[in-house]
Order: sequence, then structure tokens, then C-alpha cells
Amino acid sequence: MRLAGDALEYLVPEPDPLLQLCPACGASVVWMVTPMGVRLPLSVASIRVGTDGRRWAVSHVADCPQAGTWRTQRKRRGER
Repeated sequence: MRLAGDALEYLVPEPDPLLQLCPACGASVVWMVTPMGVRLPLSVASIRVGTDGRRWAVSHVADCPQAGTWRTQRKRRGER
């Protein structure tokens, strides 16, 4: 994880991770697992190659236009 401007960027898993669509907004996402074992969606549109040659992306949690909707739904269901 690293700070890039106003957003945190995460390493895109290698080899190429499974591409899926966000059920809320339809954007393309790939999944990573954090060191704490939490699955985190990364926005495909934000993927870029760093100076180190590795691919970095912003969490889709940070840039999904519908994030407020699904965060609220999770809270109602009692999920974290």
C-alpha cells in the first residue's frame, strides 16, 4: 500500500486476478487480499504501472459512486 495524491494505492495481485463487475455501479474490479485477510476490490480503471514496474490501483471502495448505498446496506445487515 502507498499514498498517491489523495488516495491509497494497492498492489494489483499477480498473476492476473479475476476480473468482475461491481454489482452497484457496473465498473470493472479485481480483488486482492490485504495482509489482515480482508478481500478488497480494486478499480481496473485506476490501474497504472509504477516506476518500480509493478501495477498499482485505487480501492473501488474509495471511488465507487454507489459506495454509500452498499455501505448502508451492509450496516443494516450487521456486517462489518
